[in-house]
Amino acid sequence: MCIFYGVALIAIILIEALILSKREQISYRESLMLSLYANVLSTSIGLVIFLIYSSTIYIIILLGIPISFSFAKMLKSFSANTGVLADLSRKTGLVVFIFAVVFVFVVPITGVFTISGHSYLNIRGQAGFSNAQEIIIAILAAFVLVIIGFFLSIISEGFIITRQISKRRKEIVSTIFVMNLISYTVLMLASTFFIWRTILEKGWFWHR
Repeated sequence: MCIFYGVALIAIILIEALILSKREQISYRESLMLSLYANVLSTSIGLVIFLIYSSTIYIIILLGIPISFSFAKMLKSFSANTGVLADLSRKTGLVVFIFAVVFVFVVPITGVFTISGHSYLNIRGQAGFSNAQEIIIAILAAFVLVIIGFFLSIISEGFIITRQISKRRKEIVSTIFVMNLISYTVLMLASTFFIWRTILEKGWFWHR
């Protein structure tokens, strides 16, 4: 599984570098380095968010509050370089509060619904779903987490990229959006295949 995500990360870095190079008319070498730095940051943040998703309330608060302040600073830099959400980014207290709600409440609570019997680090009983309704709820919860991750990636990767090649150019925002849209699509298709194969191999269908 680690190999799978490692290969996926390399593919994402290469794809995003190509998009960045073509749309912003910079050398592929420069775009590759920017894509590498941006994805290392977003992946590191993703690991922290995974810990928030799968941890006790103490770890959630311990990690959720500092990362909220970090995202507020990244959004402020991103906005300063692009002009996007400029008014909101100046309201530091409100921005920190919004991110704190996402990290401390939305992500952990939504995460509970993604896996049947999931209770932070503990799986109670047999892995599987008791009925179709649980599957639908899990899919919707996973979709919410993907949307959150998508926009967090835009902010974190935009923080890196716009500091290097953009000064108040809103066009770069659409480039970063396209980069993440394509890479997330590739990742979701690959993940769906991997998860479905695991379900078939382990027989994780709903049970009574």
